[in-house]
Amino acid sequence: MRLARYVLGRKRFNYLRGFFPVFSVQAVIDFGAAGKPQVLLLRRAEEPAKGEWWIPGGMVLKTESSGKALRRIVKRETGLRCTIVRQLPSAREVFRNVPGIPDGIADCMTENYLLRPPPQARIKLDATSTDFRMATAIDKDLHPYVKKHLMHSGLFYSK
Repeated sequence: MRLARYVLGRKRFNYLRGFFPVFSVQAVIDFGAAGKPQVLLLRRAEEPAKGEWWIPGGMVLKTESSGKALRRIVKRETGLRCTIVRQLPSAREVFRNVPGIPDGIADCMTENYLLRPPPQARIKLDATSTDFRMATAIDKDLHPYVKKHLMHSGLFYSK
């Protein structure tokens, strides 16, 4: 089946987003080895959570499988062709005071996955991120949703 693409302008999309949850996928990409996690975090250039450190992710298109969406989004945002290791617990993220959405609320239902990058992977960011870093621990400065995703990955343990 061929994937149909529909393009909405940002203003129209944000208007509709004010009425419906968005279905998305997110990737915990672990570069680490032998029990020493190194998870890729991206600094978001877009709302919601602009300026926050986040894991790669984005919206699933109509009729697109979660796996295909995950591969598409990770390749676009990071330049990486990763291997899916396993699905992690799903989550719901509700963001408040989001500019451009009529009621200011962005509601996202996410399927989350653990991925491994290829050997000698080189990260190439797209315009949705301004920087990247590797997380080797769950830092207190991270957004609560990112902390939750990292804990659910099974790579990190609380003290």
